[in-house]
Amino acid sequence: MSSLTSRMIIEQPDVILIGSGIMSANLGAMLKGLDPSLKIQVFEVTDALAQESSDGWNNAGTGHAGLCEVSYTPHREPDGTVNVSKLQGIFEQFDQLIAKEDKLEIREFLDDQNISDVAELINEYPEYEAQIIANMAIHRAASVFKILDIAQQKNIVKELPSAKTAELLNELPADDRTDFLEELPKAAIRDLIKLLEPEERKITLSLLGYPEDSVTKKKFKNLQKA
Repeated sequence: MSSLTSRMIIEQPDVILIGSGIMSANLGAMLKGLDPSLKIQVFEVTDALAQESSDGWNNAGTGHAGLCEVSYTPHREPDGTVNVSKLQGIFEQFDQLIAKEDKLEIREFLDDQNISDVAELINEYPEYEAQIIANMAIHRAASVFKILDIAQQKNIVKELPSAKTAELLNELPADDRTDFLEELPKAAIRDLIKLLEPEERKITLSLLGYPEDSVTKKKFKNLQKA
């Protein structure tokens, strides 16, 4: 918790919500609607509210359990088909930019798209998946990366330069980073752990389940000096 004072703590709350994003906000409102007398406590680890998956820059636009959001195909035509003209237009723009080979224009284009649309670009152009991630602002790149399939994530990390991989892994939320690492061989985990900043490394090792006094964790601790 950050910026937390005793005034903000509710004694013996009926409900505790972890995180201040869309899901907690909707669940809290629903519970209050059912029983206005409920005492609800919200805990948030960041310095501001709704800064992670609920933030507009990070959200994939594919829907939450608490609040279903519109995506690029929210409506069906009378015959039941889905109009994907917007996405087709994005593909056409991307083709033109790739032909021009203007990295600045490509970056501006990618950073102007919805996170979910960039993920669709990667699905459509797997040969450019690493380049797409590399040419995005790092916080948006991380938001795209965490919603991709594990096979796509592995390919991207394999193709990215080490410095860009380090940026990406350090930018990922700890739980998403850990989910990714858990799918890798131990040797790959060891190599990628080396790229993490000391505090992120400590958190990740803990989430990976290495006890404080385990031999494995002691070996990883030596990386702090590397």
